[in-house]
Amino acid sequence: MSEVYLIISIFVATFLVLGIVVILRVRKRNEQVKSEKPGYNADFKNDWYDGVSKQINGLKTALIAKDYKKFRLNLLLCLAQRVAGSSSECGQCMLFQQDITALVRDMGNLIQVDDRKERKAYFKSINKILGHLQKSHKLVTEGYYVGICMALGSGIGVALGSVMDSIGSGVPIGVGIGVAIGAALDAKAKRDGRVICTRETTASGSVPGAGHLLR
Repeated sequence: MSEVYLIISIFVATFLVLGIVVILRVRKRNEQVKSEKPGYNADFKNDWYDGVSKQINGLKTALIAKDYKKFRLNLLLCLAQRVAGSSSECGQCMLFQQDITALVRDMGNLIQVDDRKERKAYFKSINKILGHLQKSHKLVTEGYYVGICMALGSGIGVALGSVMDSIGSGVPIGVGIGVAIGAALDAKAKRDGRVICTRETTASGSVPGAGHLLR
């Protein structure tokens, strides 16, 4: 029995070390990007974004809640603000402004006409913008780190459960530790203003943490 406890301790310690390594890598990456990019101005004024925001908010009152949610207009509004905030230093974001303008302009026809090809192209455009912000500007979606660490914890939990001859007991331990580490990383990303769209954004229509660095 003492050997089992020893092995469990080793697994838990290994997982904690992995968590610390992930945290340090995220912190190092953030520091590197901060040294390379200028800060984001919380008071920035952008006529393009103001216009897009009014149009999207207008759609919110005109559309039924189901369609507004289906076409991810809250996310589109978040993407528009992020793109507007970095367009002065990112050529691709400047081009995305044109794409978002077209998406909002054609929204009425997209909803009324059941054209699968057009709808597929619409969601593809949103995912392309989202992917750019994640890859080039190091932004994340809400719950991003919890998802990664939970999957990692689940795998380690299975291995731990095998040693314990009870996978059902090992998985919750690994998942629990993974969720704790992921939640801490997600909380830090939110404080740094790196979460593209949060629940608060959905409720208020503004991006929390806009005063932090936008990359």
